[in-house]
Amino acid sequence: FIPSNIVLGQPPVLTLDNARKAVIAGMKMNPNYRGTLTSFHIENSSATALENCAVRVHGIHPDATAKEILDEVHTGKIYSINRCPPEVGVIETAAADIVFITHAAAKAFIAEARTGIFVRGCPIQVCWNRNKVKESRNASGIESRIIKISGPEGTLSISILEDFFKKYFHFKLVDSKSWRSAPSRKTYELGFESIHPQATWARRVFKQHFQGGNQAEFRIWFGPDPC
Repeated sequence: FIPSNIVLGQPPVLTLDNARKAVIAGMKMNPNYRGTLTSFHIENSSATALENCAVRVHGIHPDATAKEILDEVHTGKIYSINRCPPEVGVIETAAADIVFITHAAAKAFIAEARTGIFVRGCPIQVCWNRNKVKESRNASGIESRIIKISGPEGTLSISILEDFFKKYFHFKLVDSKSWRSAPSRKTYELGFESIHPQATWARRVFKQHFQGGNQAEFRIWFGPDPC
């Protein structure tokens, strides 16, 4: 497993294959864009309104966390969340981009918001995101943004796991918790901002570089999304 460009401090790379696919898809390339153009962006560039699973949330309390936002989401598993902080002198509230696994879940959340959803006492507004995302191929799969890891008590901690993952990829945790799950064993739950790449990369690098030959001592799996 090769660490991500962000971790290595390297600029994003646009491969010739992705550049070709972007041209075929009819994407308009912004010369000022500094992110990584992936197959995910190319595939979703052709998403229609009836396929869209992405919503935009406005009016969020400026100090509300991603966890507090997702605590109010109950219509279905999400693919990702990106919290957008307030802009000083421009807008006082925060916003968030949330991508659901299915169009139906996104549509239900928009309808629910119209009846009143509050985060830290502030009513939020939810609309369809103009950056459309197609329904996930993993709609009925086990993958989620929740990762659970168990191991012998005293061998792991949330901070140890965070430091380990930081060596391989950039991520943000929405939530984390741990508990004694069996005599002399503890389970750790990490809620990432996205299924791909964050949670799937976490599972991959843990199995490859941490778990290694200790299959009997450590276990890692996807947990259910509380949304």
